Amino acid sequence: MKKLRKVLPLFLALLLAAAVFPLAAFAEGEPEPCAHDWSAKKSFAATCTKASYRAQVCKRCGAENEECKTITGPARGHKWSKWRTVIEAYQNDPGLDKRNCTICGEEESKVTNFTMFNRNMFSGTSDWTYFWDYVFAYIRFIFTGK
Repeated sequence: MKKLRKVLPLFLALLLAAAVFPLAAFAEGEPEPCAHDWSAKKSFAATCTKASYRAQVCKRCGAENEECKTITGPARGHKWSKWRTVIEAYQNDPGLDKRNCTICGEEESKVTNFTMFNRNMFSGTSDWTYFWDYVFAYIRFIFTGK
């Protein structure tokens, strides 16, 4: 028991020292900064949200010189696919529609609310049983308000 009383404070002191002086302090440190050689030029293509530009690039590390950028064309803008229904809206439950950019893959979503003609039942592609769902939902709404 006497040995534990001597070892425990020492252990706690080491634990406290490790918390105060993290091991990262003993790391090698920051790498040396590059003495940039801005002699190379590179062109960057336009994306959906960024314009195309030409910039000076360091031959050693590949960094771009932010002060010498020349914009050569506008951003292309997103090319959206058609909206697709992920979650169908039904009565009091909202639905979710999504679409993607066909160029960069960015996704956009919107919340949809239930309407009597969400499913386009008169296009010939849906089942007429949906018609009765609408009829019963409308009757239920008239009498209960839900």
